[in-house]
Amino acid sequence: MLTLFTTQRCVLRTIGETDFAEVALFYENPDIGEFLGGQISPEDFEAKFAALLVKGKSLVLTVRLAEEAILIGLIALTRHHDRANTEISFQFLPQFQGRGYANETLTGLVDYAFDTLGVPRLIAKVGTEDDRSKHVVERLGMTQIRTTERSGVTRIIYGRTNEKAGHDAPGLASG
Repeated sequence: MLTLFTTQRCVLRTIGETDFAEVALFYENPDIGEFLGGQISPEDFEAKFAALLVKGKSLVLTVRLAEEAILIGLIALTRHHDRANTEISFQFLPQFQGRGYANETLTGLVDYAFDTLGVPRLIAKVGTEDDRSKHVVERLGMTQIRTTERSGVTRIIYGRTNEKAGHDAPGLASG
């Protein structure tokens, strides 16, 4: 697991096989599962976790407290299915929500996406009822673009353009 960057309170590393048991806690937790499409079976989680480990299409990072090395969250950059955007996503264990960790780590991830990867545009999908996540993405400088509905769930699509990126910026793999 490669340490990609650190913040004042956190260490962000690429996800690895040794993270399996800790990441399972996110999918077992009903408060988080509600925003991930519901809880999933152990078998479905194994497949989901294997997909998180695939390199190239997504950059999935574990968020750990710097001093205790406790896993508190996951953040990711994923090539959106429209191939024109890169999606930023995040999830934090409930006991670490509302303490500024999302803003702190996602600010670093936005900077990494724009400055290092040259991603031209970031988007985020947030449930209409998820006021905390709406606040987080708005603090990142994202603005509402539109709403979309999938499987009976309405989500708001937020976006932010990288003003420094050219049209040929590499970003994430599009294959």
